Amino acid sequence: MAYELKPPSTADEWSAYHQIRGVVLWEERGIFGEYDEHHPDEYKPNHFPQLLLLDGKPIGVIRIDLIEGVAWFRRVAITAKQQRWGRGRELLRRSESFARDRGALRVESSVDGDAIFFYRKMDYESRPHDEKSMYKTL
Repeated sequence: MAYELKPPSTADEWSAYHQIRGVVLWEERGIFGEYDEHHPDEYKPNHFPQLLLLDGKPIGVIRIDLIEGVAWFRRVAITAKQQRWGRGRELLRRSESFARDRGALRVESSVDGDAIFFYRKMDYESRPHDEKSMYKTL
């Protein structure tokens, strides 16, 4: 199995990026018709949309926003069929490496309540005032 973390560059890759986000982060949570694939945050210079590919097929997404030495992990998602196989761990490891290579010293992320245990297994800590606000020193 070969993994690759890369920015979407073709129309098909952008479509897969938005499809994964829309389905996993909105529709599977019962939110329909609200995902905006044209949101301006997707195209800011210090924001890096990324696709996780497994053997060339898109299975996960993340947007990494780099702001003053902090990498903000936004909208992290793995397709339902690929969950619970270590794909999320691979996505986070590769995203952390991406951030570190660009000078980030820390990762911050607001996570869904169902993902807190997963992030803790990946050595993230919660803020004292907000269990869903997770961080990790790189």
